[in-house]
Amino acid sequence: MAADGARHGRREKAGAGARSLLLTVLGEFVLPRGGEVWTGTLVTALGTLGVEEKSARQALSRTAAEGLLEPARHGRRVRWSLTGAGDRLLREGTEASTASCAARTTGTAAGWSSPPGCRRAGPSPGRARRPGSATPAS
Repeated sequence: MAADGARHGRREKAGAGARSLLLTVLGEFVLPRGGEVWTGTLVTALGTLGVEEKSARQALSRTAAEGLLEPARHGRRVRWSLTGAGDRLLREGTEASTASCAARTTGTAAGWSSPPGCRRAGPSPGRARRPGSATPAS
């Protein structure tokens, strides 16, 4: 009995982790690019983050059941679109995260510091290019 309970607890945690990672991927990569993505792309992205295919697909189904994603069949493939509610949720989360990180980011003459988990938009202040300097792609 105890082993079954432990397995069930791990399964719930894995599902919650998969959903959390799915929302992160949607907010970071899908939302800025129009809000549409193929199932296979999401499953591959989540797999790269350590989520098993079954858990990734279950997270997609549950997120759709909550009204955040909408599936559209194209032959055998499914393309997911953010719903209005999904778009709002991810935008609010992105804004809150960005505001929180901006409030905790400090700059000094010696350099810039961001807390772990915060990302900067645009080039790092410590790596600003001088006028007339070549870009790495040049």
